[in-house]
Amino acid sequence: MAKLWRRFTNVKVTYWFLFIYIGILLLSSAIVPFINDNSLIEKERAQENLEVKDLLKKLSKTGIAQIDQMYLLKESSFGEYQNQTLNVETSGEDTMIRVFVERKTSDDNKVEAFSISTEVIDGYDISNDLTPYNVMLKDNTLTIISPKKQYINIKIAKPPFPVRQFTGESIVNQSSTKWSQVVYLQIPYDLELMVEDGIFLEFIK
Repeated sequence: MAKLWRRFTNVKVTYWFLFIYIGILLLSSAIVPFINDNSLIEKERAQENLEVKDLLKKLSKTGIAQIDQMYLLKESSFGEYQNQTLNVETSGEDTMIRVFVERKTSDDNKVEAFSISTEVIDGYDISNDLTPYNVMLKDNTLTIISPKKQYINIKIAKPPFPVRQFTGESIVNQSSTKWSQVVYLQIPYDLELMVEDGIFLEFIK
């Protein structure tokens, strides 16, 4: 009797574990779509949209005109600049800054600066949450001020381990981050730039 009871109990426990496991799979599949953060879903970019390398490549080839406004963090304009030279320097935590330079076809005595960024974490774009570079012009010196270190909390819901076994997603939790922030300058066609170390200039043809 004892042997029969143990055998019956073991079979029943096994069945219960199987039913519970299947229930978890079904429940997880039904709940996961409803617990995602809608604000992050709206910011998720399709595969054809820009990422870091594509953004820099597009800036190099076509300039700022073809860049989506969602990547433009800040714009600064300085008019009536009469000097023939402009010193460009940095201030803040970033010691290396990439600067794209576009020479205007006419001399309007105006220097314009744009902070452009794309930051993608696990496919979600948080560029608009970043603090942009601040660009200031005083006398004949343009200063690019990089922001202090930022802390951004992000919650991303992913299917649990049992569900990922059947959906084909990696069963290992992985995270990927792609980041880039650059400054884009539009300057009069005959203005000469003098830059300090740590600034990498790339002129747009």
